[in-house]
Amino acid sequence: MLNLTYSFSAELWATEGKGAWHFFTVPLTPSQDIKSFLNPNRTGWGAVRVRVTIGSTTWETSIFPDSRTGQFILPVKKMYVKRNTSKPAKVSRCNLKSLYKFCAFYPGGN
Repeated sequence: MLNLTYSFSAELWATEGKGAWHFFTVPLTPSQDIKSFLNPNRTGWGAVRVRVTIGSTTWETSIFPDSRTGQFILPVKKMYVKRNTSKPAKVSRCNLKSLYKFCAFYPGGN
């Protein structure tokens, strides 16, 4: 099994409206790497389970493909947003480790 781990800086952004969600966009290169090892027949809207660390906060969640950009988006826990920023546009260092069971023999995995 492959261990895909990435570290990157990203800007926090939010959807519009009441109860807006906050996200980081996973950069293009890690997004392409992750996609190259995914089974195209998997279910769950293309979500990939990950463990995320930002600052001193770690949690498990899923990243989701964004068809507009070809990248993944990372939902950010409300507790992280409240602890670390009062508004979007905060750049943070993200450490992301895939919990998806990639197989080295899968196409793209050689």
